[in-house]
Amino acid sequence: MENNLLKKLRRNLFLPSFMVLLFLFVFVKISLSYSPFYTHPDLAEQMTEFYGAKNSNRAISEREINWIRKGAMREDEPPRWINHFYDPVHKIGWTGKHFGTLSEKEGYAQGADMAPKPAIASVDWAENQAYQTAYGRQYGNQTWQRAVKSYLEGDKKTAFLALGHILHLIGDLGVPAHTRNDSHPGIKGDPGSPYEDYSKEYTNSSGIKVVPALLKSGTASPNFSDLSSAFDYLAEYSNKNFFSEDTIDSGDFNEPTLKSLDKEVKNINGDIILFFKKQGKYLAYLNNFEEYSIDDDDFILSSYRENLFPQVILTGAGVIELFFRDIEKYKDKPKLLSDIVSNSNEPFLSFVKHSPKLAFLKIWDTSDRVSVETVMAIRKNANKAKVGITAAFNSVREFFLSGELSKIVKSDEGKSGEAS
Repeated sequence: MENNLLKKLRRNLFLPSFMVLLFLFVFVKISLSYSPFYTHPDLAEQMTEFYGAKNSNRAISEREINWIRKGAMREDEPPRWINHFYDPVHKIGWTGKHFGTLSEKEGYAQGADMAPKPAIASVDWAENQAYQTAYGRQYGNQTWQRAVKSYLEGDKKTAFLALGHILHLIGDLGVPAHTRNDSHPGIKGDPGSPYEDYSKEYTNSSGIKVVPALLKSGTASPNFSDLSSAFDYLAEYSNKNFFSEDTIDSGDFNEPTLKSLDKEVKNINGDIILFFKKQGKYLAYLNNFEEYSIDDDDFILSSYRENLFPQVILTGAGVIELFFRDIEKYKDKPKLLSDIVSNSNEPFLSFVKHSPKLAFLKIWDTSDRVSVETVMAIRKNANKAKVGITAAFNSVREFFLSGELSKIVKSDEGKSGEAS
């Protein structure tokens, strides 16, 4: 278990040196969430692998898999991810709740002010053309309807790219923070999402190889009547059986609750740890009887992964089966499908208004992708250096997202006007 002091340092330390920051942007990757460049496309590929093993009559080609992987990566383009939450209990999307020291309204503003429309639940986002077309500058319409209709029109590339976007949304439903309305930004005093961070590092170092065990067990993927039933199925599983860091007995949900779970005490390096379990799954711990958390790789987060990854892959395979069933359903009646709505580009001045945040997040994501292998080596050989590097990055990220950059720009513009 990571020392809490190190976590605070990682969130609060700031290194202002330009050269240091330039080095960070070029060479360093910091764990923020499920990796759009590794975890999401790897999960999507595992979904296609399981589907292919069960449906040899309709194998998905390597080229089509690569399109799916690309779509799964692109769905995290800022700020599309504000629509990647779905709380199946309260039937809502992201509201800004559990955003560190910020109020729910203040937390919501941190992401919503970058988007052309208010956030909606991912179950609605997946089929809402009016909303997705408003994101014309961020890949636009990647709905289920576009995937099916593009395939029927012979445009398989567009179809499988859009399907990849949908499978990304399925992947996010396997993250409790996304189904329990936990913003998990990792700034403003927020602890982030330990499970996403752990899954990201696990994928980078070990890959995802779940399908062989699923096939050996004889497990079948669920049979869904429509796309929303797939969203409900997986969202309810992750919501009712796991915690996110900020929703451990928070009162937001009736399941799970600490009092209903089994208890197990362990002595780990002299620390007395009380673990909470459900049917053999480790769900949370009380460290030295001081704080509840899920942030433990050895027992809790590995247990989350061992249970959530298979459910994500099985659900995704079921969605792929539904995709091909819809194609068969509409191939002789294509007019029953709604017309595809064209993307609308956000007015330029409106886009520029919040472009500093989007530009920074784009740089952040790109640096994340470029530097994974380098940081893995850094972590093995210089763990202490990682603490300072991570802290610097988080401070810079918070600076950009807080709107301070816009204030500085406006201040400079005002001074320039006075001078003239």
